[in-house]
Amino acid sequence: MKKILLLIMLLFFMPITVLAVKDSDTEYEITDFIIDASLDTYGNMKVKEIIKVEGNYNSYTRDIIYRNSAYQKFTAKEEDFKSSDIYNPSNITLYKVGTIEYEGELNFDAFNKDINISEECLKIKNCYQKFNIKDGLSLKIYNETIEDTTYFYIEYLLGNVVVLHKDIAELYYNFINEKFEDKINHFKLRVILPNESKESIMLWTHILQKEKISYLKDEKENIYYGGYLEASKIDKNTTIDMRMLFPKNLINTDHYFLKKSNIEALNKILILENKKENPHIENKNNSNKGFIVNIVSYIYIIITICMIIYIHVKYDKEIKPRLKSKYYYEFIEDYDITHIEYLFNKNISKTSFITSILNMIYKKNISYKQTKNQDFELTLITKNNLNNSELKILDIIFNEIGTGNKTTLNKIKNYICNKKENFNKLYKSWKNELINECILNKFFIDNLYIKLYFSLYSLLGLMVIFIHISMMIFNKLTLVVFILTILYILYILSFTKRTKKGSIHYTKWKRFKKFLKDFEKIDNNKLPKEETWEKYLVYSNIFELTQRLCEVMKTKSNNNFDYELYKTFVDNFNQINIIK
Repeated sequence: MKKILLLIMLLFFMPITVLAVKDSDTEYEITDFIIDASLDTYGNMKVKEIIKVEGNYNSYTRDIIYRNSAYQKFTAKEEDFKSSDIYNPSNITLYKVGTIEYEGELNFDAFNKDINISEECLKIKNCYQKFNIKDGLSLKIYNETIEDTTYFYIEYLLGNVVVLHKDIAELYYNFINEKFEDKINHFKLRVILPNESKESIMLWTHILQKEKISYLKDEKENIYYGGYLEASKIDKNTTIDMRMLFPKNLINTDHYFLKKSNIEALNKILILENKKENPHIENKNNSNKGFIVNIVSYIYIIITICMIIYIHVKYDKEIKPRLKSKYYYEFIEDYDITHIEYLFNKNISKTSFITSILNMIYKKNISYKQTKNQDFELTLITKNNLNNSELKILDIIFNEIGTGNKTTLNKIKNYICNKKENFNKLYKSWKNELINECILNKFFIDNLYIKLYFSLYSLLGLMVIFIHISMMIFNKLTLVVFILTILYILYILSFTKRTKKGSIHYTKWKRFKKFLKDFEKIDNNKLPKEETWEKYLVYSNIFELTQRLCEVMKTKSNNNFDYELYKTFVDNFNQINIIK
């Protein structure tokens, strides 16, 4: 049963691993993403975004991560100009959320279009929900779309973005954070200075794809008024930033919240940026590494699924013997009755313990009778023709618990309650003895070496997970690889396959069990002789059908066997909590 459940989990999980990333009814792409940002003389930055989304979706979520709480405090060291808290804006103010009517590839003329303003709401079309998230703001904009295009518009103000150094003013901001979960086919960004400048400005970007960065400049007048960035085919989880250095006199309004470093920063920034003769090579390599990690993950997922299918077909799929009859009536007496449970579950439980005692009662090794206080007394008659596991049971219930040749169900129950640890040791010894007897039947193929061999493959999954961790790549593929590796390991540990003999006997006993279940439906003339019914009752206990079969046999029988007493005895015995 456990194996069946595990296979169901694997079959359920396989389509998830193939899809791996997208929800079936949410398929979209961002064909264009355009940002128009303008600085003011206070050092704030007004940002307007238009996102062109095509496909099928109920809503689109834009997470605006405008700061990084993990940044270290600014101490004027060289590395602080790469990342430190001085570059965190102080706050964000949301102005407008909505859509625009537009057609074609986005350009900056789109910001002149009328805006269909959305209001805050609860899951209705043409509205949005706003959530505060760590270091930012999350906007879920509802606009149910099927095979169509929406131009989402967002406008907000970032407070105190500019850093004023002693020699220069600086904007260094991530317009798209690394947590952005969508690919962008085409991206444009322009940043407008607070005022025009006749002095030159400097621009850098460190994004992962090929890009075009340039000055916004009046060539005739040789006047700078901003910076421009354009890029195509940007992978998800890509940071898009811009660093702009410009004359500090463009920030001509001093106020309490204006960020000042109080140091000469130009040379330090130039040294930092010039260390990267081509600042995109390192990041491009990181992008390539991320792409390679994803490819490796997909290959691992496909191979693992194929491995599971291969192992199931060759080493786990049971042989199906051809037996024409619907029922099987015969007793297979090549082994003890308790071995049937091992054949079914590859394990032994208290069911076999009780069934073994019932079988010894049937074989006249033990007798039982009901006492006046509604207890049952067991008496040892003979130890002839018993196997080792049966002898161990007799030793437990008569020598350890009873008086040598007599015991009762209450004594067994009290002993288990009061000396549970002792009983568990005896029970475990019996169980091991019985399992050793069952193994000699060769019901199952010895697949230990096969399991060890295939378990080595799981190391590859752990390696792929380690690569994700070392590369700091945490996405849905990481989760898929992790879950699939765990399921693979569980499957390798749990799969079993019966031998040809085991499969034939398993099928026979399954049809034997069906015969006992359908005993009531079968015509009396087609039933086995009544003198064998007591033996069928013993076998019924291994399938947990004794109570039901007693009731049926009682109505069909013509002999003097006390089915009611037998049923009560078995019921009382089964109620004893032999072991957990």
